Amino acid sequence: MLLAATGVGAGDLATSSFVGGLLGTAVLWAVVVGAFFKFVVTEGLARFQLATGETLIEGAVARLGRGVVWLFLPYLLLWSFFVGSALMSATGARCTRCCRSSTMPSAARSCSAWRRASPASCSSGSAAI
Repeated sequence: MLLAATGVGAGDLATSSFVGGLLGTAVLWAVVVGAFFKFVVTEGLARFQLATGETLIEGAVARLGRGVVWLFLPYLLLWSFFVGSALMSATGARCTRCCRSSTMPSAARSCSAWRRASPASCSSGSAAI
C-alpha cells in the first residue's frame, strides 16, 4: 500500500523504512504530502494528454518552441547517468556480499556464481575453474 501510494521503488521503500525507524512518525507528513503531489501531477498530466492527444514534451515543444528539448536533454542525461550508476552500484554490492564467504579469487567467484544461470556469462567461457 505504501509503495503504491507514494510511487517509489524497492530501494526507496527500504531507505524510507530505515529513516522511519530512526526518526519515527516525525517524517510521516512527507509521505502524505508526496502522495498528494504525485496524485495532482499524475492526474494533471493524464488529463492534458487525453484532452490534447500530446505527451508533455510534445505539448511543451508545440507551445514553447524547440528550445524546450534542449532544456530537457541535460536533465534526461543526468537522470539516466545517476540512476544507471545507482543500479550498477547496488548490483555490485549485492554480488560482492553473496561471494564474500568463498575462498576463490574474485573473478572466479563471479564466474562460478553466475555459471548456473548462463555458462556464456563467464569471461573465460570454460566450464570448469
